[in-house]
Amino acid sequence: GKASRWCSTRGAIGSPRATHICRIDDWQKSPAALLRRLDWQKSPAALLQKISAVSPQPPHCADSALPRPAPIVVRMRRIGIVGAGHSGLQLGLGLLQAGHEVILLSNQRPEQIRDARVTSSQCMFATAIAHERASGIDFWAGECPPIEEVQLAIAAPDNTRALQWSARLDSAAMSVDQRVKMPRWLSEFERRGSEVRFQSADITVLEALSRECELVVVAAGKGEIAGLFERDAARSPFTKPMRALALAYVQGLEPRPRCAAVCFNIIPGVGEYFVFPALTLSGPCEIMVFEGIVGGPMDCWSDVRSPEQHLEVGCGLLKQFLPWEHERTR
Repeated sequence: GKASRWCSTRGAIGSPRATHICRIDDWQKSPAALLRRLDWQKSPAALLQKISAVSPQPPHCADSALPRPAPIVVRMRRIGIVGAGHSGLQLGLGLLQAGHEVILLSNQRPEQIRDARVTSSQCMFATAIAHERASGIDFWAGECPPIEEVQLAIAAPDNTRALQWSARLDSAAMSVDQRVKMPRWLSEFERRGSEVRFQSADITVLEALSRECELVVVAAGKGEIAGLFERDAARSPFTKPMRALALAYVQGLEPRPRCAAVCFNIIPGVGEYFVFPALTLSGPCEIMVFEGIVGGPMDCWSDVRSPEQHLEVGCGLLKQFLPWEHERTR
């Protein structure tokens, strides 16, 4: 009979090389199937569990009289992460907390991120906030406005509300401007004794990093390095943007009665508008997000050249399509 044995092999998935844990007999049967089964395109939390988990007990072969081998603990000692956004930084800080050595590549320094334009809207709900708290990186709980409800409204053709409802969240959500969060996390990453390399990554850099590390994780959403990974048509059937997006961080918006909420507004045939409180560089604010159907009346931002013009166009859209939201801007 043949007993199942376990080993560590070095191979390639795409360009970066990594250490994979596999059964010898599985590897011999179908290397390609084994690589597919590894499925490295998981969330940071799932990948962290894979890296730090105890290897499962191999199945006992029916024709083998040998005892089952004892499970072994396999740990990645040095891990490289390309990309210092939300996913890359949170994964890196979690790996540091678990006792691993991490090398992080960022194409921007903290002050460059802080001084840049607004990059996104974002809202973190209870599960995500709990992950940040467990990693000791929930730094804004005392100053970020809590979001306690979700509200949905659908506009009727006469611009009244055809439907509206709201519901209380079990735990408060929060939104922290990435220009506040990412520099703080980068500083914390260095404070915990890990290495941050401020450089852009291309194939050459990625290959060099793979020779230093047992595993390299690419957590970049754009740039040359992100172009290495083809779009998965089964999961992302769209080949072009389905909305024209615009957003503004504003202060002075009329507070919502009772408590703060993420307010979703749907305008059939036109697009969507979201608004919710956040924490930005200058303190508490509200984020106004416009999502216009391409070619429709909310796809009107190409000629906007200043923050004042942006706000004027946005308020005009609210007055035209969502008068109850426009009331909050007065």
